[in-house]
Amino acid sequence: MTAGLRSVKTTMSASSGFDPASVLRYLGLPETYEPSPLTAPIDFLHRHVRVLPPHLLRLFSTNTTPKQRTVISAIRNRRLKYTQSDPRELSSASARSTWPMLWEGRERPGKEQAKEEREWAEREFLGEGKLQVGKLGALLGDTNLPSRRMRRCSLGW
Repeated sequence: MTAGLRSVKTTMSASSGFDPASVLRYLGLPETYEPSPLTAPIDFLHRHVRVLPPHLLRLFSTNTTPKQRTVISAIRNRRLKYTQSDPRELSSASARSTWPMLWEGRERPGKEQAKEEREWAEREFLGEGKLQVGKLGALLGDTNLPSRRMRRCSLGW
């Protein structure tokens, strides 16, 4: 490779934050391999997604969009499986706490978290010693609401 071509390639990878050399080195491929992970990342992933480790696959997020990566069936199927596992991040309770202004007229923000803390304290924290500790769950749930209200007021919510 000539010095001029090498500097152009280095500049391209530096601007996108993606260094294809580490991916090619891991697979034992030459720098001239086609399809190139830099110029044709989707074609490259189609061929090698199953053998690349997660730390190298993450590099492709700098030069491809999530929508572009859905063309690859392994990635699309992994995403589908994740959503079917009912993750907490995709629940309506999580959405209400993340974007409370979109859920006006519903429960007060913080009420759901207070309920969860109360249940956790009664179920997980207290365990067998529920009678000895008393109403710690109610105390944790109720005392957290005023602090959330104060925090919202200080943030201008």
